[in-house]
Amino acid sequence: MPMLPRWMRLVGAMLAVLIGLAYWQQPDGRTHLFFLETAGDAFLMVTPSGKHLLIDGGSDPAALTTAVGRLMPFWKREIDAVILTKADQAHAAGQVAALARYHVRQAFAPRYRKADAVMQEWQRQMAQQGAPVRTIGDGARFTIDRVQVRVLAGASPESGLALWVGYGKTSVLLAHSSAAGAPVPSQGRGVELIAYPWQLDPREGGIAALRPKAIVFTDGVRVDAPALLPMDERAIGKAALYHEGLNGLITWSSDGRRGAVAVERHYCASISLSGWAALLASAQRDSASCSSFDRS
Repeated sequence: MPMLPRWMRLVGAMLAVLIGLAYWQQPDGRTHLFFLETAGDAFLMVTPSGKHLLIDGGSDPAALTTAVGRLMPFWKREIDAVILTKADQAHAAGQVAALARYHVRQAFAPRYRKADAVMQEWQRQMAQQGAPVRTIGDGARFTIDRVQVRVLAGASPESGLALWVGYGKTSVLLAHSSAAGAPVPSQGRGVELIAYPWQLDPREGGIAALRPKAIVFTDGVRVDAPALLPMDERAIGKAALYHEGLNGLITWSSDGRRGAVAVERHYCASISLSGWAALLASAQRDSASCSSFDRS
């Protein structure tokens, strides 16, 4: 049997790879929330049927577009919805870069008094795409593909929005834009996971009442007097603790009944951390005795 020409074998191999990628990136019927490893705050949510929601975007446009490109199907050039929790550099800059690459079907944003250069470009991109923009605040709610989103805070332009995200019996609270001294809002029941600013003391935010199984610390909020606490002193009950600077990409997944957290990297929570340099340095420590949260 004659051997096929080399170019045909290469084309066949490339087609096989593309088919494999397409199969791997098909929706799996679960909700996935990705905590992206980028400066500032950025999250990508994938719904059970494969819709994509970008929540904030961080302050590093290149890192954001790279992270989103890794997670979205290579053939998809549309984001079903974008949500801004705060109109500032730490949350909006990366989202502007995503708008230049992907078409957005709809947008949700908080009230803000004055648009800086980043928000002016955000507005221009939205107008150019013709995407409807809905202003949301405390009490707003909407559903996308069976995933419920409720705004639990954000009464003033200075305070970022807190988002309760629920799928079936599982839920997370994105309180990553919380202001110093502000209590963490709740739905009157516990949540599986909370995103909370690293520079704030979680023991003072009312998190304990929500009985979270996991806390993901974020770095989009900066305060004059940050809480210089070791990671183990940030523990609330038996909640597992994560930070993208240590764990890389953090993923919460749910089938509507139970949720689980997966991470790219593991670390030991007992390492004393008093600053960002120590936080990153500790990622190099041996992690054999560490464990991750998994309710599945």
